[in-house]
Amino acid sequence: MRTRKPRTTSEAIAVVNIHKLINGKSVFGGPASTRARPLRIGTVVVDDAHAALATTDAQCTVRIPEGSGAYDKLFDMFRGDLERQSNVTVLDIETGAPGAVIKVPFWAWASRTSEVSRILHDCRDDDDLMFTLPFVMDMLPICQAVFTAEAVEIKPPLPPVGLISSFTSAQRRVYLTATLADDSVLVTHFDAAPAAAERPITPVSAADLGDRMILAPPQINPGLQEAEIRQAIAGLADQVNVVALVPSKRRAGEWEDLADVVTAADGIEAVVDSGAC
Repeated sequence: MRTRKPRTTSEAIAVVNIHKLINGKSVFGGPASTRARPLRIGTVVVDDAHAALATTDAQCTVRIPEGSGAYDKLFDMFRGDLERQSNVTVLDIETGAPGAVIKVPFWAWASRTSEVSRILHDCRDDDDLMFTLPFVMDMLPICQAVFTAEAVEIKPPLPPVGLISSFTSAQRRVYLTATLADDSVLVTHFDAAPAAAERPITPVSAADLGDRMILAPPQINPGLQEAEIRQAIAGLADQVNVVALVPSKRRAGEWEDLADVVTAADGIEAVVDSGAC
């Protein structure tokens, strides 16, 4: 039986997520990829480009958790510089205070990048770092480092997506987005041509866009109570499907007497599959 070789001549369509495309060992030619030369790609289409921004930043950020040997070594290395900024913040970080954040001064960081690179090199195969570390190792002097009680994060000024050789050498790159507030991030984060970003392809009219209505009842009638608003929304559920999104478990508890189902983010899929909503 003869097996067919996979096509690499731009004759097939591949659908991948942004994690697969942008990582230090990307099969599309990341900085630590084993691919000798770029894939021949006709067109790369990045759908929901606005949603891919945060993932792109995360994929190019080294995050070393507190409690690891590398975190302890880096914290000890820069302790003096951090204490000169804010001794209280350093104490907060040492005691695990949430929200404590302090940045390593750029002059202190730039003067010790050789020592930092040795520490990072020793943990290059850790599961938490193997896909992000290759992006920053060759640009450590211009990276910034921030300590919290949970981790130290090291990131370059901008995601170095230019290191994904197959992505940058593609004949065309198309970015689809409907809710992008600042077009410049297509240039800084996805290596789009500035001239192309200045001339986006847009609908000739808004006739084919979905209808949206956003109401803010307390702004319309400041005398309304939240309980009254919840009752009114619950009444709508007799006619149409209603989903209430709230920012915390405490706020979710306010809907327990009205909602058929109350769930956290990690339980949404199970609720949908059960047919309860």
